[in-house]
This record gives sequence, structure tokens and C-alpha cells, in this order.
Amino acid sequence: SYYLLGEFIMLKVLFNIIKRIILAVLLIYAYNKLAVPLNLIIPLNFITIALVSFCGIPSILMLILYSLIFI
Repeated sequence: SYYLLGEFIMLKVLFNIIKRIILAVLLIYAYNKLAVPLNLIIPLNFITIALVSFCGIPSILMLILYSLIFI
């Protein structure tokens, strides 16, 4: 019984991680669609997806600021 509960919790955590990754990809993609005329795109790679998955919207703002300053 406890074993099944542990598996359920692990599946819930895994589902939450996958959901955050998908949301990060969609957020970066949507931003890139809007920012193409301004030439301020954020590359869609492992690092940016991990940052946005972990930190959310503030990391997108940080990546925009980074692209404004250094690129």
C-alpha cells in the first residue's frame, strides 16, 4: 500500500515537471513569435528551457534583458 502511494507521488512529480517544460517551450515560442519584428528572439535550447521551467516568467524577462545588452 505504501509502495503504491510512493509511485503515485513520483508520477505526480514527474507529470508536474513535464508540464512545466511544455509550458516553458510554449512561452518561449510565443515570445519569439511576438519579438521577431524587434529582432529580440530567445534561442530555444536546453538552457533557456531549463531556466524558464525552473524560474518562470522572471527568467524570460532576464533573458530578454540579456539579449538587449549582450547581443
